[in-house]
Amino acid sequence: MTRPSLSAPFEVDLDRMLLDERHSFNPLYRPDIDIQVVAARDGYAQLSVVLPVEMARYFANLLQSTAGLFRSAGHKAKIKQASSKPVDPVELEQQAKYRQDFSNQVCILFDGFIEEGLTRNEAISRTNSTLKEQKHPWASYDLVHQTLRENLRFRKGRKTVK
Repeated sequence: MTRPSLSAPFEVDLDRMLLDERHSFNPLYRPDIDIQVVAARDGYAQLSVVLPVEMARYFANLLQSTAGLFRSAGHKAKIKQASSKPVDPVELEQQAKYRQDFSNQVCILFDGFIEEGLTRNEAISRTNSTLKEQKHPWASYDLVHQTLRENLRFRKGRKTVK
């Protein structure tokens, strides 16, 4: 059985690229690279990097890759932290109750406005306005619209809240 090739999807000699001093950003080996750090006001420092023109693209790629690496690591850390939190069944039940109460309230308000003869869009807007007047934390047009759609309020033969 042969092992599959682990070559990169692009043709680059990484050893040559990493060890080639033309691509090195170490100012100890490259006298044409000038890095200066100057004290600025309020505890800040000003960093100045002077590179040969042919190295500018490599330097920008290095910074972009580093930023992407740390953004990815931060994202994975957030996922790990969120998935490691213990799940409290009482809290989950309470959250489900809050969602159901909100859904019931939205449907009751909407149905009342429809019975008054308002159009669907007017009823959605008035439902959202009423929730905002009550300072409900979930009062948003999109969430009201989504809740009504989930409760089949936009179809003929609507389901009613019991």
